[in-house]
Amino acid sequence: FGGLTALSLTLIFASEQLGLRSYPYQNEPEDLLTMATIMLISSILLRVLIGNLATNLHRARRSEAEVRKLNEVLETRVIERTRDLAKAKQEAEVARAVAEKANETKSQFLASMSHELRTPLNAILSFTKYMRQGVFGPVSEQQVDYLGKTIDSGEHLLALINDVLDVTKIQSNMLKLFVEEGFNAAKKKEKLVASA
Repeated sequence: FGGLTALSLTLIFASEQLGLRSYPYQNEPEDLLTMATIMLISSILLRVLIGNLATNLHRARRSEAEVRKLNEVLETRVIERTRDLAKAKQEAEVARAVAEKANETKSQFLASMSHELRTPLNAILSFTKYMRQGVFGPVSEQQVDYLGKTIDSGEHLLALINDVLDVTKIQSNMLKLFVEEGFNAAKKKEKLVASA
């Protein structure tokens, strides 16, 4: 396309140099032949230029149609992805609701189980303390030692049950914190070591 434009400009320049653009023309056969040749070549070049323009216009329209088609495909994909994301979000919301319900059920179960375990364990600890003190009859030193270890293990188990209950309360935002007075870490450590 660029070569044809250069050739057209060269012909126009040549015709000016030959003085063919000056009027009036002389009717000499040589001038008429030169003018006819230039007009013929210009006509051919003009047809080629118009043909190239038509081809480029056709390509541009085809490219525009392809871009339009690609845009439609892209828009369809965006709609599909948006629909998929909405569906995934809805499924996630349902799963979250199910998980929350399951967590609530678990918390209720742990609270109930902890309560049901604490009541008999407190009774066992109380009766064991009474036995160690000899309320139900005389006990030997060895029995007092075993009953003391039983009480320590029972209190440790009761602390674990209370911890489970506290975790349940933490999860349901029902736990109120307080500072325990008279807490003796060394004594707790001794009890843990003895029960191990």
